[in-house]
Amino acid sequence: MLKYLIILLKDNAVSFCHYPNSETEGQLMPLPVLKNAVLFAWKNNLKVQAVYPKEALPDEYMELLGQFSHYDIIPTGIQRAEGNVVVVDDWNMLEGVNALPNTVYVMRTRREDFFARYVLLKPLLDKVPRVNVIFADVSLFTNEDFKLYSEALHEISKWIIMYLKNGTERQFNLLTDRLLFSKMHNCNAGIDSITIAPDGNFYLCPAFYYQAQGYGNEGNVKDGLHIRNRQLLDLKHAQLCRNCDAFQCKRCIWLNYEMTLDVNTPSHEQCVIAHIERNASRQLAESINKQKLLRIPINIQEIDYLDPFDVRERWETKEDL
Repeated sequence: MLKYLIILLKDNAVSFCHYPNSETEGQLMPLPVLKNAVLFAWKNNLKVQAVYPKEALPDEYMELLGQFSHYDIIPTGIQRAEGNVVVVDDWNMLEGVNALPNTVYVMRTRREDFFARYVLLKPLLDKVPRVNVIFADVSLFTNEDFKLYSEALHEISKWIIMYLKNGTERQFNLLTDRLLFSKMHNCNAGIDSITIAPDGNFYLCPAFYYQAQGYGNEGNVKDGLHIRNRQLLDLKHAQLCRNCDAFQCKRCIWLNYEMTLDVNTPSHEQCVIAHIERNASRQLAESINKQKLLRIPINIQEIDYLDPFDVRERWETKEDL
């Protein structure tokens, strides 16, 4: 059942996930479309997530948005100072970010920049309760990158331990999400959320508006929402994923389609990244348990693989029983 409506207010609205957005200007969502989108959300009891461009919106748009409860996803450099989620896509801008204590910050980065500069996230995490990191080049990860990624997460784990020792809780999506989840907590685009773009059409997620290849629109605000083959997006139709316990994995359907031509099948790179995070979280949990930093121990089972596809016969055997 849908829970969220993502509204792209302009073609150059900030990307807050894996997908690129090279639009520099583009179309502003017509005001009647925005009104219909809000009405659709109200009729279907959906929470609205409004995604902003860097330039200021006309006053009438801000007045309309101010009339109902919603989440704001904004880029750094926007004239508005506050948002529920602030996306940083340039490491050089990180130092100038005005950290707000009740805001989630998303660092959207390429892997090489992350490996070279991840320590710059520490001052931000000192000030805010949650920082997310999203990679813009998952498809380019190599075996050497996997090693560097594991080493970086090991170092960041030390920050989490330090915060807990000081009586402070901090969330860093690549490490702490797996500590919090007891079941799959993926993106679930097309299942939990749907996107409406400036053209008035629905898309499974923003990526399919900007990078539509094989998946077009899923209806529009005038004629209604019609998600094709929705069952193919569901976790229960993904054999490896439904048996996996990398619960923090985004299982991005756009990346799936880009890299495997199947919206419900992750690539090797996505699976290995997710399991490196899972294993780093397991090691973090062991340290937390050993030092008794939380009242309830966190237990994550040790595994001997990084890609579930490599041991797929275990799942196939299990499901045959």
